[in-house]
Amino acid sequence: MTYECLIYEVKDRVATLTLNRPDRLNALGGTLREDLFDAVTRASADPEVRVMVITGAGKGFCAGGDVKAMSEAKAGARERPLIEKIAPGRDRTLLAMREAPQPIIAAVNGAAAGAGMNLALGCDLRIASTEARFAQAFVKRGLHPDWGGTYFLPRVVGMAKACEMIFTGI
Repeated sequence: MTYECLIYEVKDRVATLTLNRPDRLNALGGTLREDLFDAVTRASADPEVRVMVITGAGKGFCAGGDVKAMSEAKAGARERPLIEKIAPGRDRTLLAMREAPQPIIAAVNGAAAGAGMNLALGCDLRIASTEARFAQAFVKRGLHPDWGGTYFLPRVVGMAKACEMIFTGI
């Protein structure tokens, strides 16, 4: 299967899932959320895959939510479908990641902000390049953390540091 916003490759028993919206720093818009969920479940079911690696195309890992698309939707008063409000795709994606029989590694090659940082936190391991930058930027947009941030972050960095990052947006 081919994806619109994700590159799926299996080589040497490693499934590499490359978020592929480099023009938007791989923000979770377009079909990327659906593509990622499908790729994770596809790799999970493949007996030849021993590990998954999630990374980003271009200079960013994942900028989080597609704020530009959110603003456009708000300006056009486009209502989200009810199913997305009560059973968001992010939840099923994170559950699929946590239930995967293979370990999942986040190869963070650049900015991992907001939901992008939390996507990395949802992985079993995180490997960051020297170009990697992490930020819980939700408060700067008047939002609360999603994509599992309030669950994963305190478990990785401790409660005090998690509160500092969430409350200040760093």
